[in-house]
Amino acid sequence: MSVVNASQPSIRFSKAGPYGVEGVSWLPKVMTIEKVWTTATENEDFWTFPAGTFISRVIAVCTDAGDASTLVSVGLDGADHQFITETAFTVETVGNYTSWHVGYYSAAADTMRIAVLGTPVAGAAQIIVEYFELGDMFDNHEHHFDL
Repeated sequence: MSVVNASQPSIRFSKAGPYGVEGVSWLPKVMTIEKVWTTATENEDFWTFPAGTFISRVIAVCTDAGDASTLVSVGLDGADHQFITETAFTVETVGNYTSWHVGYYSAAADTMRIAVLGTPVAGAAQIIVEYFELGDMFDNHEHHFDL
């Protein structure tokens, strides 16, 4: 499944005074994914993001417990462990969570993936991806300064 992207959301603000900067305050886009798995290993490609995307945070929350032999990771189709590894995210208890917020820039379009590995026991997780489309922000909209 692939998501069609709309323009980067923004909030405009007006001059704060005679020497104030008028510009745009950019908000991150947020994508939410719910993944339900059975007893089979699988790779679920869920989003092809555009070139020039900066992923700022990925959060995973267990919403239906599996067990210690169920391994879940969130990454890219070529690197399943890019954002959340199965050792950082355990799905043995509902409410377990982990977050990744180092930052990842991709000059080319790429595909995000959830991998369910090991010997899975049925369960579910909710994934939140926070990102900016830098190409859209700088190429198609006003920005604060051109230096």
